[in-house]
Amino acid sequence: METPEVKIKVGIPVSYDYRLLEYSLPRVYPYTDAICLAIDKERKTWKGNSYQLPDTFFTWLRTFDKGRKIHLYEDSFYIEALPPMTLETRTRNMLAKRMGYDGWHVQLDADEYFCDFESFVRTLKSLDVEEPITVYAQWKNLFKQDETEFFYIWNREKFPVATNAPYYLYARIPAWEGKELVLDETVVHQSWARSKEELQQKLQNWGHANDFDSDAYLALWESVDLSNYHKLKDFHPLTPSAWTGLNHIQAKNIPELMRKWKKKS
Repeated sequence: METPEVKIKVGIPVSYDYRLLEYSLPRVYPYTDAICLAIDKERKTWKGNSYQLPDTFFTWLRTFDKGRKIHLYEDSFYIEALPPMTLETRTRNMLAKRMGYDGWHVQLDADEYFCDFESFVRTLKSLDVEEPITVYAQWKNLFKQDETEFFYIWNREKFPVATNAPYYLYARIPAWEGKELVLDETVVHQSWARSKEELQQKLQNWGHANDFDSDAYLALWESVDLSNYHKLKDFHPLTPSAWTGLNHIQAKNIPELMRKWKKKS
């Protein structure tokens, strides 16, 4: 009797940056069995601010989802008394429960773009699913975008992205001590490479909204250009040494960047 193939499930919390799913979903869609999008039913962020999801977003999803893999999970993910990071962790645990605890859980944000998700999935399917494992990929963080360039963090930063035991203690960090596997898989993270207005919205609403002086950091971000980017050293907002410096690549938009990055990798 053949052993059933282990399923690959992708979960993504969705709010104000829903537009970025246009870039992230196509990169994972062909290689997943199910995708679950967690959306606050009151359209509240983890900071309690309101946002809108237009009808055009849901129309796009229905058109895109030709394999009928995408499931919408609407629930109350905002609780007034709890801080944003606690709410992020709560959301990810609720999302894991909704998807069912079997198989491999890959939890992403809308602004995270796998360079080679097919290769990542092959690796997951080669692992022993009976042993609890947290699998790490490596961010290539985008810091800023102008008319012709993307500025990106020089060094890569590992982050937990997949597990076969989806119980979370802090964001995507597991609530158990077990085996960790760090893969050489690049995930382009658009985190900071947005317009000033979009970045302000993110800083006011994401899980780290209460963790540092976002106004001061925004001023630093705004000052970066081709004439001075190389002077920025040790500048991660929470753990400075995690980001040692900046580099840049010519690209006008995310699709062009991803094409170039694939060749560069």
